[in-house]
Amino acid sequence: MHYPDLPITLDFWMSREWRHLKMVKHTGWLYGLFVAVDANFCLKRKKVSKDAVDPSLSKGWAYFVEELDYKVFLNRHIDIIQEKSTCSSHNAVNMADTKSNKGLSATGVGTVDCARHNMKLPSGVGDLQKGERYMNMDYLFFSMLRHNSVDVLNSHQCQTTFSFNFLPGIGRTDGKAPECGWANINPTALSTKEMRPGARRDTLDDHFGHWNWKKISLLELTAGLVEDHGDDLERWKKQVEDWERDSSKQNPYERAGETITLAAIRLQLAKEDAQQIDNGSCVTLHEDCSASILISAGLELEQLQHRLKSDKADSWVKLQQLFVPILASLCTRNTQNSDNSPETFNLMLPSQMGRSMHYGEKFQRIEWRLRDAQAHDSLHSLRSNLRVQSYVLKYKDCNLHCQGANTRACNTLKGIDARIDAAANRYRNAHEALVVLSPLLKEVGWQATLRPLDRQHIRAMSDLLDDETEGTKKLSWIWTVRGSTDVYINGEGSLDGKF
Repeated sequence: MHYPDLPITLDFWMSREWRHLKMVKHTGWLYGLFVAVDANFCLKRKKVSKDAVDPSLSKGWAYFVEELDYKVFLNRHIDIIQEKSTCSSHNAVNMADTKSNKGLSATGVGTVDCARHNMKLPSGVGDLQKGERYMNMDYLFFSMLRHNSVDVLNSHQCQTTFSFNFLPGIGRTDGKAPECGWANINPTALSTKEMRPGARRDTLDDHFGHWNWKKISLLELTAGLVEDHGDDLERWKKQVEDWERDSSKQNPYERAGETITLAAIRLQLAKEDAQQIDNGSCVTLHEDCSASILISAGLELEQLQHRLKSDKADSWVKLQQLFVPILASLCTRNTQNSDNSPETFNLMLPSQMGRSMHYGEKFQRIEWRLRDAQAHDSLHSLRSNLRVQSYVLKYKDCNLHCQGANTRACNTLKGIDARIDAAANRYRNAHEALVVLSPLLKEVGWQATLRPLDRQHIRAMSDLLDDETEGTKKLSWIWTVRGSTDVYINGEGSLDGKF
């Protein structure tokens, strides 16, 4: 069963409309074919019978390639040494020659799928003898191409701007399309493992055909969804089309929110200082330091204290005493009554002074904006490191077995844990400062976005609490935070974050 929008129909259109080749030059995406190549090592087959005794009913007419030509090609190149993957640690390729195939006629199955429609392609399936070798997968790929007169090009996906997911005319492609098909076919692995070669290929061909049939028969459901959510689709479509016409507009594919960064707030404060200098409303007490620079430097020192940067702390204290002279006596008193080590030195920022009138509202407002950005930056760092931690743990459990490799992985995890703890501590410091400053500045509503961070909140998306199951799992709030509270007006921010 063929998938929709077959290039063969497009070839017919080209032959009829050859005079429109100039237009075709600008719409070449119509003839692009996106495929996904993968292997499944669950679909093994034991050395039971032979092709001469049990031939297949279809000799390459369905999804499996013609077996005789396939075996001739492999035997002709049997002496080729498998090249190692240099771009990534691809064990299915790099360890192909080390896998044991004792007692097996096929160690798995390779396939070529349509990455747009998630369907099996004709003559795109074949048995594997040892791992995911290039010669096997190349044969399957080019066998599939015999049914398609199209150009196949590789393109570098570069973030959201140039992603194939978002470029006009590409359509929705799914690089993991084969994985969905494997989940559907894997239940047959135990029965097909004992079958004779011809019966096995015919059985799998039937299942692959049924998979394609289900995809086409469910297109009616997709049409119903389009009808039910027509208003939302029109609104989203307009946003996409506006961005495609003018790339300077808001990119609809970029995650909303998370625009509050410490660097952005510092830049904004610097522009405000420059504007005040231009209109003559700025009163500076130091030629190289403004109020915003003072508070910003204090936040940096908060992170540098544990590194014993005492020289920077001393120079900052001198500037602080220039702006707020009364703090000089307090600083002297604290120095006499406490430990003077740099990592425990009290910086006396506006949030640390509380309701004391030593600082004016201008300083408090500056620290508020910087602390708000610091909190969002810290949450972003926390989420990023939790993702890395989940990947390393999963990779370690699935692939590492010897003591040396496990030791190196544990050392890597220790470094990730340290970064997670550092990000959590930065967030807690910022949150404590916001709690102190909010009543002074009459700031409300921010607690709905920036909540207290407990240890149980610091967990990956897939982690479960003790009383949770997969069906009742709830995401930690750190995964649904976006940028500012206005994102949650229609409730889409949280839903999109969970999706």
